[in-house]
Amino acid sequence: MQKIVIKLILSLFIVAGFSIKAQLSKGALVDGIAAVVGDQIILESDIDQQMNYAKESGVASATRCEMLETLMSNKIMVHQAKMDTLIVAPLDKLKQSSARKYKEFLNGTGGNEKELLEKFKYKTPYEMRSAIERIELEQFYFSEKLESITKGLDVTPAEITKFYQENSSQLPEVSDEIQLSQIQLEPELTQSHKQELIDRLLQIKKEIQNGKPFEEMVQIYSDDQASIPAGGLYKNTPRGQMVKSYEGAALSLNEGEISDPVESEYGFHLIQLLKRNGNFYDSRHILLKSKPTKEEIQAAVNKLDSIRSLIIAQKISFKDAAVKYSTDKGSKFSGGIIQDQSGNDKIPKLQLPTQIGFQISGVQEGNMTEVFTTGEDGASVANIILVRKIIPAHPMSVSTDYDRLKAIVLQKKKAEIAEQYILRTTPDVFISITGAYQTCDFKNKYLGNSNKNNASL
Repeated sequence: MQKIVIKLILSLFIVAGFSIKAQLSKGALVDGIAAVVGDQIILESDIDQQMNYAKESGVASATRCEMLETLMSNKIMVHQAKMDTLIVAPLDKLKQSSARKYKEFLNGTGGNEKELLEKFKYKTPYEMRSAIERIELEQFYFSEKLESITKGLDVTPAEITKFYQENSSQLPEVSDEIQLSQIQLEPELTQSHKQELIDRLLQIKKEIQNGKPFEEMVQIYSDDQASIPAGGLYKNTPRGQMVKSYEGAALSLNEGEISDPVESEYGFHLIQLLKRNGNFYDSRHILLKSKPTKEEIQAAVNKLDSIRSLIIAQKISFKDAAVKYSTDKGSKFSGGIIQDQSGNDKIPKLQLPTQIGFQISGVQEGNMTEVFTTGEDGASVANIILVRKIIPAHPMSVSTDYDRLKAIVLQKKKAEIAEQYILRTTPDVFISITGAYQTCDFKNKYLGNSNKNNASL
């Protein structure tokens, strides 16, 4: 039987890390091109970076030919997703997610941006941010297409048991894990603080109306790091993508008109509608984030401390308190349970953020932390965490890790369906491979024949 499928799935279908996803312009030739899939190119450096990432992640080793096939498979899925009119990328959310990821990487170097850029071999922060955005977008398209072709797929207990029996000797040991629940309280801005932000935006609007370029004011004042390099521009945005308050204000404007200050979950915006084209529109904005004052943060801490006292006095359960009071949308309606993107609530201890790990250190199972604050750029949030269960390292088994095994088997089935889908659709996609890789023995027979049907580089 093949090597453990979780590694195979990771190496074949989940390509992460950092590489520049360049777009091919007509007539352009770039040194180091390995292949072209649709309008996207794969560089030799992409292969290098993915092989390094696989090595660092403990994924099964691969040859350059195997890694190129993995990258081309990803590109084919992304190409098909872009052709699917039902798949619309939420660019606003992806930009926000990309900005958060950049900050996470930056925090990993203690805020040393020079060290960060040297580590990932980027020349400027803008170049790295742009790369993250392209990766996020490509991963979104891949995931959405995979979901659409595997919708309704499930696995049976018999399949899970069979998989375990056939692969138990290859399954890795489960590291120390922990199950946590949280209550978060975002500080509420006072009315006078909100009015201060509104007044600042009104003054900025006045300066623009008096001749100051909107793009220049973005560079000076905006807190939206994702759109600053483009002068605050969000181009060709489909309806329904932006948060409702932003979109409602933008689409109520005439082309060229600037809104009054608009509040959203991100802060306060000054919005200009540039162009409207059916269900799409171009707009730009200046964002002033709602950064709470020390007094506002302290008020949130005091309120959460009172809630903690109610839980200790058993006047309300932690679960009910989370549903009633927590401002964290990701965990609020599950009673505060912290989960990963797949819905798993067992968190490896080594993957906990440093601050969270520090706060729960020494807290016994069933107990809560004291109130503490987290956040960046002054946007502090008050937190308490309940340690629900501590799970020591152990060999994986059906009795203790059924949900984990189910996820692995389900992912295996999805990978098999994706592989067949890629095989069927490859002939419909323009693919060209450079001479250095034309002798590769690809599993996908259509890739090997691609240069016979398409012009090679």
